[in-house]
Amino acid sequence: MEDMNKYDIYPLDGEWTEEDKDYLVENFESLVEFYRLTANKVEAILLFIS
Repeated sequence: MEDMNKYDIYPLDGEWTEEDKDYLVENFESLVEFYRLTANKVEAILLFIS
């Protein structure tokens, strides 16, 4: 969590807390699957960099 906050990796409206850890762990597999399917379709994923 500290590194994600240090490098300003989500959430956009604040900082990650220890309570957010469960959310991240629970949704990690879905996120991996999303990127896998997108890569297999040869589609781009846009990232917001400020």
